[in-house]
Amino acid sequence: SRYLPNGDVLYLGRMDQQIKLRGYRIELGEIESAMSDIEEIEQAVVSLKEIAPNDQRLIGYVIEAFGETFQQRKARKLLRTKLPNYMIPSSFVVMEKFPLTPSGKIDRKALPMPSDLTHARAYVPPKTQMEKSLANIWQQLIGVEKVGTQDNFFDVGGHSLLALQMIFKVESQLGCNITPRDVLLQTLGQLAAICEAQSVQQAINN
Repeated sequence: SRYLPNGDVLYLGRMDQQIKLRGYRIELGEIESAMSDIEEIEQAVVSLKEIAPNDQRLIGYVIEAFGETFQQRKARKLLRTKLPNYMIPSSFVVMEKFPLTPSGKIDRKALPMPSDLTHARAYVPPKTQMEKSLANIWQQLIGVEKVGTQDNFFDVGGHSLLALQMIFKVESQLGCNITPRDVLLQTLGQLAAICEAQSVQQAINN
């Protein structure tokens, strides 16, 4: 940054790190800075990767702080307090060191693709009809093969524009009202429970 003659500060962002994703202009350095504030992270790099045709996602690359273990879910929760949803990486990759260019800069193009884009954790299949209906809507919108009851919409590749479409579909198809905050914080199983509770309440009222 530098000062202008009138005393205002002109911020000179690193333009090579500014990208556009789903209509949003994103400064990768801003995400990296937020990630570096997490105590388990020694160094962080964020890159935009094309996972499939017309499917670009932010991937976070992490070098763990000495003696620490990076926890994806915990990191995601902290980042949501600092960044809008569209700036939170879809996947994270823990690395021992980052690839460098001959000039000593981080070689973003050489950063590996994540091995699992659906954040593998114990897969718990949808059991109730409501869970199955919700899972169906998620799969169609996000384009993933399967989602489990412990998955969060944003953790399996959803983003804010899709979340609004999902809320609309859930209301029109399932007669259930959920809020963007519910989608942000709850798992598929928890959202299904909210919808089931509403369904019971509606039956009582009628």
